[in-house]
Order: sequence, then C-alpha cells, then structure tokens
Amino acid sequence: MQLVVQVRSEAAIAWRDENVVVVKVRLASGTLVKVWAEDSCGSPSPSGHVIATSGTHTIPLGEMDGLGKANVCLSSSDGSLHTILPALGK
Repeated sequence: MQLVVQVRSEAAIAWRDENVVVVKVRLASGTLVKVWAEDSCGSPSPSGHVIATSGTHTIPLGEMDGLGKANVCLSSSDGSLHTILPALGK
C-alpha cells in the first residue's frame, strides 16, 4: 500500500493597515508567490515581493513600490494562484 499526499498552493491576502498587507500562504513544493502593487495586475512587477515559504508574511507597500497604486496583486509561479486586493479607499 502507498499513500500519496498532494499539497496544493493556497493564499489569502488582506490589509493590516493602509500601508501594509498580510499574506497567508501555503506553498506546494517548488512554488513561489510574487506580491506586487499595480493599477492593473497583468504581469508581476520586477519590484514585487517574492515569498518562498509557507506561513504568514507582512509586507509594507513601500517595499514593493506600491504606495498610491490601485491594487495589490498576488500570483504563483505555477499559475495556480492569482489574487487581486483593491487598495483601501479606491
């Protein structure tokens, strides 16, 4: 008998305050998540924040050049996750 366990990536993103987001993420093996701020969430920004480990991550908007942007975007390297969080007050 053989038991196979498959872990799939999962993420939730929320505001901690107007300049900080909190990302809770569980990553499948070999998967990365990129979080960036942009007016439209087409493709990840080079200034985005890379998350390589599962857990809770606190990210200041200034760390990803996100002040004044309309959205905070999240995307996984395997394409299974894509989330948009509208900016507060927008």
